[in-house]
Amino acid sequence: MARVREYHRPETVVEALALLANPGISSVPLAGGTTLVPRLVAADNEVEAIVDLSRLGLDFLELEEGLLRLGAMVTLTDVAESEVCRQVAGGLLNRAARLNATVNVRNAATVGGVIAGGDPTSELLLALVALGAELVVQKDADRTDLLPLNVFLGAPADSLTGSLLTEVHFSVPEGRVSAGLTRVGRTPRDRPIVAAAAVVIWEGDVAARIGLAMSGIAETPVRLDDIEKVLEGQALVDDVLDAALADLGERFDPPDDFRGSAEYRRAMAPILARRALREALARNSPILSVQIA
Repeated sequence: MARVREYHRPETVVEALALLANPGISSVPLAGGTTLVPRLVAADNEVEAIVDLSRLGLDFLELEEGLLRLGAMVTLTDVAESEVCRQVAGGLLNRAARLNATVNVRNAATVGGVIAGGDPTSELLLALVALGAELVVQKDADRTDLLPLNVFLGAPADSLTGSLLTEVHFSVPEGRVSAGLTRVGRTPRDRPIVAAAAVVIWEGDVAARIGLAMSGIAETPVRLDDIEKVLEGQALVDDVLDAALADLGERFDPPDDFRGSAEYRRAMAPILARRALREALARNSPILSVQIA
């Protein structure tokens, strides 16, 4: 178990970065604590200092100049109950946040903590990948980097070394969009074995743009760019979906563990992707649209 000797609550991002970068002490950031506290309990190495991020003003959730911006300290409850999120992408983020954790965990867990934790079964991560989300990573007082979420998930520890995740955002232009989110688990309330999220921008009955992502078929949630390109510009009828998704499971080398075999995950991949797209088709209605990067 880690032995924490210092606790800091900085007032600015710059101050937090300085504390985290202090070479003389091993420090970790604290957001909601739902992933950090269990990690500290199980840690064999010594963590000497906690840097509490609660006073950095990173709890914003706003639609600004075509971007839906989520501060790193926004809780999953904030997302699940947000009217702004409900109007964007068919309420995909609201639904994903509710599925991601129980109500008590949602009240504490933060968007930044979920992203930094990189749980491959996270419905919220899956939805953000489908939406083409980008991360704002503060490197120092004068340098801020933009990093695509799907790139970050490939090497989260390396991406945040000496840095602080402050925001996740994605573009939200006007138009007509709907979404689907499907999952399968050992029980209805268990973490998903395989899940799919689809965001479709419509022109009449034609899918003009698509964001399609899946979890459980690789080590992290993946964006299915090649399938998106095949489906864009078409009506999502059965024959079109059958042709596009026929060999989806065979394209990946999924995990093989106590929750689900690799064979099972391969078999479920095209089924869940199809369900997510069909759900988006069923929900097709005039609402705000989302630009898929």
